[in-house]
Amino acid sequence: MENLINNILGGYSAWQFISFVFFFLIGLAIYSVQETRERDIESKFTPKKFNFKFFILDNLRRFALAILLIYVQFRFFKELTGQELTEFTALLIGYAGNGISGFGKRNIKALQANRDKLLNKQQP
Repeated sequence: MENLINNILGGYSAWQFISFVFFFLIGLAIYSVQETRERDIESKFTPKKFNFKFFILDNLRRFALAILLIYVQFRFFKELTGQELTEFTALLIGYAGNGISGFGKRNIKALQANRDKLLNKQQP
């Protein structure tokens, strides 16, 4: 069992993993805020005012993909780079993982939510 956990965490302790997750999430959040601020508020496919529920539902598949991409980057970081993971690198991995998943959402139909349906749910 210990070998399994060691393989899943890539040799990092559980506390190191939790610390890295914290920084992954900060990087993910920074990218999300940046992208939200750049949205086209005049588009008929987004609400005029920011709506947290719409944001979550619209990006649910993307966030699932981002978490998988972040884990893969985390798990194989040392093998790919020959370097130890740091908190700053974890922040960059979170940012990049969300960026790559955002690219996927824009280009892969299966990752896109039905915005018409989401917008109609949001209206009273």
